[in-house]
Amino acid sequence: MVLLRIRGNKVEYRFTRHVRAVWHFYKKMIAETEQRWPLLVIPRNPGMEPVPEKTMSLSQNDQLSDSSSPSLPWFGIRTRSNQEKMAASALESKGFEHYLPTYRSRRRWSDRIVESDQPLFSGYVFCRFNPNHRLPIVTTPGVVSIIGFGKEPAPIADSEIEAVQTVLRSGLAAEPCPFLREGQRIRVKRGALEGVEGILLKKKSEWRMIVSVSMLQRSLAVEIDREAITTI
Repeated sequence: MVLLRIRGNKVEYRFTRHVRAVWHFYKKMIAETEQRWPLLVIPRNPGMEPVPEKTMSLSQNDQLSDSSSPSLPWFGIRTRSNQEKMAASALESKGFEHYLPTYRSRRRWSDRIVESDQPLFSGYVFCRFNPNHRLPIVTTPGVVSIIGFGKEPAPIADSEIEAVQTVLRSGLAAEPCPFLREGQRIRVKRGALEGVEGILLKKKSEWRMIVSVSMLQRSLAVEIDREAITTI
């Protein structure tokens, strides 16, 4: 306990007997320790000593070097709408290896055609990082969350990223399309079969739609253009 006494503009204080005893014991312990182990540094104010600036700098550098290591897996990062490029740039400034695949988009206006580079997967950026140190990722401007199961990030196979990179490097025309899985229920959105629903089936390199009559337990298959369908 500390006793305070105010005299005019001055404040006087003194320690009680118990506090003085603890303080003298602490000073004596420090002196004895420094005599026995001169290289051991004991903070004079335990619990209040700031972290050395050099130590913080090394920790940050180690983290950045780990983030760009090829051994780290790829992860999908969900971004805010139309902020994929901003998020990718911010990740790069933090030293993370990222990948934002783009394609050449052509949009027809009333008097001209405008070409621009657009994200191939709208709302997503790929990034390599240590999943145990993901705070720098989720605090990046433009980032919403990391794709995963529950609270655990789910890595993306290197082969899938390499496949996307190979397609874009080939120079062939590439553009986004709905994710299709065999067995999905689909609907034709244009053409002679507009509005017809069925099950998606892939036979060799062709896509077909299975239309069934449940009561008869009979089905028929018809070839379809994958650009003319949408998932239900």
